[in-house]
Amino acid sequence: MFSAIKNTMNPDIPRTIFLEYCELYKKIGMGEHTIKSLNETQPLYKELTIKEDIFYLFRTFFPSAKISDLRLRQISENKFLDNPKNTEEIIAINLRKVFDQIDHGTRFVVDNREIQDLANLIAKNTPYGNSLKKATGKEKNYRDSLEELTDTYNKIMSSNNTEMIYLNIAFYVDLLKLSPFKYYNDVVAIIVLYCLMIESGIESIRYFSFFKALSTKKNELDSANLRALYHYEEGMSDFTQVSRIILDILKDSYDSLEDLYSNLKFDKQLKKSENVEVIIYNLPETFTKDDIRKKLPGVSDSTIDRSLKQLSLENKIAPFGRGRTAKWIRIDHSLDKKTDFSDVI
Repeated sequence: MFSAIKNTMNPDIPRTIFLEYCELYKKIGMGEHTIKSLNETQPLYKELTIKEDIFYLFRTFFPSAKISDLRLRQISENKFLDNPKNTEEIIAINLRKVFDQIDHGTRFVVDNREIQDLANLIAKNTPYGNSLKKATGKEKNYRDSLEELTDTYNKIMSSNNTEMIYLNIAFYVDLLKLSPFKYYNDVVAIIVLYCLMIESGIESIRYFSFFKALSTKKNELDSANLRALYHYEEGMSDFTQVSRIILDILKDSYDSLEDLYSNLKFDKQLKKSENVEVIIYNLPETFTKDDIRKKLPGVSDSTIDRSLKQLSLENKIAPFGRGRTAKWIRIDHSLDKKTDFSDVI
């Protein structure tokens, strides 16, 4: 049986790693509202993340490729896909196609055929192709081994006895060890892990590039992979460090997600405040709060009040009257010039 997955069946997770899993799931729960809001209001962020993923995945796993950053970014943006200059650009184009499938909501199914299709797509139209390796001697053929690995994963997953992310990382380690294809096994394995994370509900990596974060930890991951494979044949694969690296990336992605959401809310609020100020510039010299409300029905009273207070502190306007007769007057006559505010009404 595959060593890493075998260890998930009788898990002895270090306490520090267990606590990190708990912290991650807390962040996932707290981020559900944020994800829902971003899905509804910021769909373009997903496309921006895909471009980043393609760029950094290629740069990380094909470091010697002779393709400029500009050209690579153009390919990640779906430009010049019909005119590749060399094999490396074909691979970059193929990666773009891989992420298009992921973005379109195609479910990733863990089976022999699905992983072979992924490997073939990465190498499509290159001089190499990417078929399964041929077994030598008494080795089990790679098709059967890959099928055994995927069947084992699905059996454990359906039992609901193992933490999903922990199982996904174990599958990544086993797939990396098996390396069933002639080329790009490390790329296939990491993309499979990425897909499994999304299938497990890690939505934050749709908004913050998993592969950009990974690019700064590639050397650490390589060392962790070697450690995970050190006593692999004896059935003692230790992928604790691999888990720690992946968990750190996922937790950071949720922290960044909350920062993004806070900044977007702040920017939106700031824009509303600026809109109030523009409206005030275009009202008569003496005006009421109700005059502003009629021009900006979608802006809350609290936003209007904050804007009035701030302009008052800046000595640009002053209140007079109270109650229903309360009014404001502009005292900074540099504000008297008319401004085109058609875009904020």
